[in-house]
Amino acid sequence: MTDVVIVHAQEDRARAQALAAALSMLDIAVAWDGEAAAAAAVIALWSQDSVACEAVRAAARDASSRETLVSVQIDECRLPFELRLIHTEYLGVGAEDSGDPVWHRVLERIGELVGRPGLGLLENQT
Repeated sequence: MTDVVIVHAQEDRARAQALAAALSMLDIAVAWDGEAAAAAAVIALWSQDSVACEAVRAAARDASSRETLVSVQIDECRLPFELRLIHTEYLGVGAEDSGDPVWHRVLERIGELVGRPGLGLLENQT
């Protein structure tokens, strides 16, 4: 099983790749959009572009129904109506490289879903 799938708008590909690289350094297996149903965790990257993308919204809804969604906002945008009650972290540019507390919360949630509790603490030690 894939650990994490990142769903995003094509315009956000560079940001998704930066997150994937940071996760890979923690031995988290990352895949892309089409494999969301098989993942232990699905990161939805929310931006003005992704909220307009039906494929991202559909993957996030599916992950939410399976309780595998990690909702991450990467710029100012209005989240899809049906997903506004889901806890969403706002991750600033470069946060995954800076020891940002929001990044650690995202890692903690991913760790819970992939069976690696304390993942955020592990990242502190790298």
